[in-house]
Amino acid sequence: MAIGDQIQLGSLDYGEIRNNLKTFLSEQEELKDYNFDGSIVSTLLDLMAYNTMYYAFYSNMQANEAFLDTAQRTESLISLAKPLGYVVPHRRSATVEVTLTGIETAKNYDIPRYGLRLNGIDSNGTNRTFYNLNPIVLSTSSTPSATAKFYEAKELILDANVNVDLDNQKVNIFDTSVDPTGIIVKVNGEEWRKQEGIDADLNELSKVYFVEPTKDGYVIRFGGLTETSSGQIIGKGIAAGDIVTVSYFSSNGSLGNNIQGIFSQTDSNIQTAIATIASAGGFNSPNPDTIRFFAPRFFATQNRAVTAEDFKTLGSSILGLENDIS
Repeated sequence: MAIGDQIQLGSLDYGEIRNNLKTFLSEQEELKDYNFDGSIVSTLLDLMAYNTMYYAFYSNMQANEAFLDTAQRTESLISLAKPLGYVVPHRRSATVEVTLTGIETAKNYDIPRYGLRLNGIDSNGTNRTFYNLNPIVLSTSSTPSATAKFYEAKELILDANVNVDLDNQKVNIFDTSVDPTGIIVKVNGEEWRKQEGIDADLNELSKVYFVEPTKDGYVIRFGGLTETSSGQIIGKGIAAGDIVTVSYFSSNGSLGNNIQGIFSQTDSNIQTAIATIASAGGFNSPNPDTIRFFAPRFFATQNRAVTAEDFKTLGSSILGLENDIS
């Protein structure tokens, strides 16, 4: 409560704030004859108490969102994790390890990136589609076979022509359902390398691109305008006339989890596609606790594994286990 001519600032509850203001004002010589409960002064007290509580809440929220340990909003977590080099996925696709067997003539059969579509049925009887992100080669054994990871996708975009903002060397993807793991960029038909850190050997000829999350999706950046403190350009830029295409897939998130068994497919060179372990790792929105755990550790490893903790952090990220951290 208010003491003399001082207002106690330790209370943030609306009722306590109002009582403190009332006590403070009633002890003022100029206002001692006012009725603080039955006049217009009561309305003014309500207004002042509400305004005080509102700004106290706003200041507390603003302070919380400024730090990785206390931020709750996805936009804040994305912004705080970005300087650490950690890409926060808005959504993650479920993945599944599938063993493929082929017919005799399929020895050394090469399945290109996104070249095989598998269909599995979830517990609700809904069909879920999976694609291979990396190329697959069936072995040369008497029964050609291979084990590969497949990613759930509700929509697959292949080699879509995009317009690059040449002044800022970037391309925007306005879709938060995209899994950034699957973003592939080609320039004039040649696939460039996705870069997650700054390597010492990067220069103005390095054909790399960077992926950053935004509140509306993702932005693909090229190194043409990015220089180090020494003035070194860390990637080749996109010039006028270059043809840039982007491939990626959007995800159903957690709906792709818990699918296993026999997957159907339409490739005549493949006989069977079987997963003995159910699909997992899909989520609909990033887990704040996961980001708090992985972002500083990802920064500490600098995308290289030296210590046992480095291997644990990078291994969990690669396997898509980030959202399992509790």
